[in-house]
This record gives sequence, structure tokens and C-alpha cells, in this order.
Amino acid sequence: QMEGSVLSLSQPQLSQFANSWGGSPGESEVRPVTGLKNESNALVYRFLCYVVTALTSADPGNTLAKAFRNACKAVRQTDQVVWSGESALEVKGIGPHLANVLDRSLFHLYPQQPPPEEVSSRRPAGNNGNPSTSDAAVAAGG
Repeated sequence: QMEGSVLSLSQPQLSQFANSWGGSPGESEVRPVTGLKNESNALVYRFLCYVVTALTSADPGNTLAKAFRNACKAVRQTDQVVWSGESALEVKGIGPHLANVLDRSLFHLYPQQPPPEEVSSRRPAGNNGNPSTSDAAVAAGG
């Protein structure tokens, strides 16, 4: 139920969201939000707030809106950059369903670049990021 309710945000609603922060698909600049521990999370924070508003305007007693409010608070208080659904899962207060919503409804339209420290930590040292032959042997079960 959670996924269907949230992912039913239509393209016009998502466009309305983009207009609310002055952006368009593919545009990475977002007006800053005061009070965020990490200003790189402005887009995610604004999106979550928009979803809360959309859910509560349709049904003021919407229980799903509470999960999004908690996620808003979590994004506001984290030092971590939320740039993908996977990175969102590392923030206490964002579970798999909300991370999926972020991936499908936000990051699909507004892809984000991983922070520099994330890029360097994902690339193994040496061999230009290519797995070594011993890594390939381990992966093959040898």
C-alpha cells in the first residue's frame, strides 16, 4: 500500500514539485534550505516535504505522511549526503520503502552525483578500479 500510494504521484505533480523549488529535470541547482546539516540534501528534503504536503492535503489523517515527516527530519539532521536510494538507507529514519520512492520518483528524474568521498571509496585501489585476477578467481569460486 505504501509504495502504490506514494508512487501514484503523477508527472504533473512531480512537475509542480520542480516548479516549487525553481528547478527542472536535469537541473542540479536547488535553492538552499536553512537548517540542513548538509546543504547537499536540499533537493531530497524539499521532495520529502512536498510529498508530506501532497499526502496531507488529500487526507489530513494520512498515516503514510508520518513516515515522510520522519524522513524529512532525518534528512535535515544528517551529515551524510543522500544522493541515491542506497545512500538514503544509511540514514536512520529512512527505510527500504522510502528509499525506493526516492529512487523511482526523485533520483530517476533528477539523477545526483555521488559525493567525491563516495566515488573514491567505491573504486578499489590500483588497477584503475578493475578487479584483480585474484578477485575474479574468488568471485568465480576458485
